[in-house]
Amino acid sequence: MADLEGIVFDIREWCLHDGPGVRTTVFLKGCPLRCLWCSNPEGQDAVPFPMPSHDRCTACAACQHACPQHCIPAPGTLPGNACTGCGACVSACPARRLRMVGQRITVSQLTERLLRDAPLLQRSQGGITFSGGEPLAQPDFLLAMLERLSPLHTAIETSGFAPEKRYRQMLDRISLVLQDIKCADDTLHRRLTGVSNEPIWRNIDQLRNSGIPYFIRMPLIPGFNDSTDDLRTTAQRLAKSPGNLLGIHLLPYQSVGSAKYRHLRRPYQIPHELPPLNPDIQHIFHDASLPASWPFGDTVA
Repeated sequence: MADLEGIVFDIREWCLHDGPGVRTTVFLKGCPLRCLWCSNPEGQDAVPFPMPSHDRCTACAACQHACPQHCIPAPGTLPGNACTGCGACVSACPARRLRMVGQRITVSQLTERLLRDAPLLQRSQGGITFSGGEPLAQPDFLLAMLERLSPLHTAIETSGFAPEKRYRQMLDRISLVLQDIKCADDTLHRRLTGVSNEPIWRNIDQLRNSGIPYFIRMPLIPGFNDSTDDLRTTAQRLAKSPGNLLGIHLLPYQSVGSAKYRHLRRPYQIPHELPPLNPDIQHIFHDASLPASWPFGDTVA
């Protein structure tokens, strides 16, 4: 059988917040969502591409001359749709101000790399976490990786936006799910992410009935998705049938990815000044008898 190939844009070792124990987190490229606050916008597009790593460009045109596809229109600009991700422009930049976002790697190659640290990960009761982007945007590669890594503990951080069949296949192979919820209201979800949350809630229903342990993760952006009504709807919906819910991580807004938007020549749509966060979030989830933590790491009582 052919060795499947996937696209990874980062591998981070010694991660402590992506599941239990010490973990290696693999970031798979491609995501169907366009969350306004996304901290990994370079992971949204499914293909590798060169990205400026600094704001300054000397305009030497070395990248433009080196590109075999002639897809860089001018020095300091991003390549057009013709880009094949060959990396010639990155190698040619004398100031090293370009980096390739994403690399193609086979299941065998990635498995070999990840299993080098298997004894350490197992001693800490840790394992491997797949994040993104959206890992389920590369379903065949993800499922093949999960099979090859067994019996090592595996986790996935996912938006849940995927066909029900693919989500179910993932549940059959995973140890732990870190399931994102952006908001309960579908109209608001479309405005914030560009997609409906109906497929996500259908997959959350699968998750709750699967017996697989899971955490809910909710990024809270003041003035965008922290209204009392929406949070209460989310809490009530989860409380009806929590299944094997281990906890709800309420995540404060972080602007750490905003600089990447400048490098990608894209506007960052979250204002610099935000209103205070809704002070009722603790009570909303506590009143629903849900094991929430705010900020992530401090248990709500």
